[in-house]
Amino acid sequence: MDWEKAGRARMMMRFPRHRKQIADANFLAIYELLDAYGRSVVTRDELRMQAFSDPARVKG
Repeated sequence: MDWEKAGRARMMMRFPRHRKQIADANFLAIYELLDAYGRSVVTRDELRMQAFSDPARVKG
C-alpha cells in the first residue's frame, strides 16, 4: 500500500480548507509525515473493526 498517498488523502479530508496546500506539498518531511499518518489511521481503523467484530468485547 502507498502509505504516503493514503495519508495525504486522509489529511486532505481532515483539513478541507488546506486541501490544495496538502496536495501541492512536495518535500521530504511532508512525505514522512503523510506516510506515518497513513499507517496510523489504517492501523486505527483495523483495530476498531476488530473490537467491533469480537462479541465478547461488545458485551463487556
